[in-house]
Amino acid sequence: MTDGFTINSNGAIRDTMAQTMAEQLLSQHNLAGEAVSAGDFLDARIAGAMCHYHAAEPMHDLALEAGFKDGLPRVWDPERVYVLLDHHQPTLSQKLADENALVRREVERLGIRCFHDSEPGIAHQMMLDYGLVRPGELVVGNDSHTLG
Repeated sequence: MTDGFTINSNGAIRDTMAQTMAEQLLSQHNLAGEAVSAGDFLDARIAGAMCHYHAAEPMHDLALEAGFKDGLPRVWDPERVYVLLDHHQPTLSQKLADENALVRREVERLGIRCFHDSEPGIAHQMMLDYGLVRPGELVVGNDSHTLG
């Protein structure tokens, strides 16, 4: 990318000055080295991955269904996977308490180094508050209703 324009592998010229912030960030981390726009698929370098309790239990269940008797066999990088128990702390039900206990066991078993246990707050914001994400980094996270 130079001077606000880039030419991608199929010869198309893109005006990178007209990109959204998300498109600019994704373009910077695109392994193909090309500018991207909404709707594009890309392979990207990520600095980390956030997970919170909404996904931990379903991922564990999917691993069991796939035949992994203990759950997920491993994580991509125990140093760069961030697990945060947020929202409902203290828990509001026995079901939530059981889910949190499962997450704690999995974090220990998988050797995940960054674990914030049962803290009030929102995981996406906590990532920034704890300095786990810095400007320009691409960190992915699971959630059904937010962009982080």
